Amino acid sequence: MTSARAFGVDILLATAHGASEVIGIDVEPQLVEAARTLIESKGLRERVMFRLVEPGPLPFPDASFDVVFWQLTLPSRSSSKRRQRECGKVSAR
Repeated sequence: MTSARAFGVDILLATAHGASEVIGIDVEPQLVEAARTLIESKGLRERVMFRLVEPGPLPFPDASFDVVFWQLTLPSRSSSKRRQRECGKVSAR
């Protein structure tokens, strides 16, 4: 799982590192749409997808992902701690 703000990472994970499935998320509709357009143009739609999510708890079951990449976007300290806990919760490792 990654942030759509880092959608270049999704392409790298799918192409250079052979990830079978990559899910990107973001709270900004325009970033999710831009990421979807780029993935379509690269022919990676079968392996990479992006979801628009609401701020707050991540909409995935615990231990859903082998790797979680989170790009810091200048949140408040308390917001950062909450996001770290959420990322740890959905990570299988």
